[in-house]
Amino acid sequence: MYILLTTFYYEKDETRRNEFLQAINFNLENTRINKIYVLCESGEEFLSYIDSRIHIIKQPQRPKFKDLIKFANGLSKDVIRIIANT
Repeated sequence: MYILLTTFYYEKDETRRNEFLQAINFNLENTRINKIYVLCESGEEFLSYIDSRIHIIKQPQRPKFKDLIKFANGLSKDVIRIIANT
């Protein structure tokens, strides 16, 4: 099982925000990715409707790579974790 861990935030610039959403959609096209965990402090309303494989992990502040690594380390040892910037 492949699990993608990434981040998202509400970007005021609509063009840039759409680039973020497009990147997530490209990852959803990969049939090997079973789940996508998105750590975000804001903007989750743009993601929740896209696909049932997306799981929002609300954060009190913009997540850093150390937050992604900490979350990844808490997952089952039986999964392959992919950490990617938005």
